[in-house]
Amino acid sequence: MKLRLYAVVTILLLSFNINADISQSGITNLQQLGNQDMVGLISGNKLTGFISDGPLEGPITQSFYKDGKYETIFNNKIYTGTWKVEGKKHCTKGKNKTDFGCFYWYTGVKDGGTYAYVVAQGKLLHQYHAVESATQVVESNTQSSKYCWSNGICL
Repeated sequence: MKLRLYAVVTILLLSFNINADISQSGITNLQQLGNQDMVGLISGNKLTGFISDGPLEGPITQSFYKDGKYETIFNNKIYTGTWKVEGKKHCTKGKNKTDFGCFYWYTGVKDGGTYAYVVAQGKLLHQYHAVESATQVVESNTQSSKYCWSNGICL
């Protein structure tokens, strides 16, 4: 019984820590995406944004193909691997990795715009401001599409 109570308190404290770290960034209306919204956001789409993870900082583009493969462009390098969504988490595994790394997707408002965010280990790591169909990018590389989640928030 004590162990169960300790686990619940630990989970609550970690949840508060995630929200505290994010709210310091000036983001409001923060909402975690469920599996359906995550898949709708990323599957078959190219996302453009910014990464800020310690020494890794700068523009980033990620394409998540419907076949479960992804491509990330960061610092003029291309990284590939596989992705999946399970238990409200988005998990990726790089081409030469043995284990998946998992994180959460959120939406929020910052400076009047709506953004998609990646959160892992209680820290905001990525901010995305544009979503394009990966098929459109391959076919024309000019068209952009607007993505809206089931909660009515659009990017």
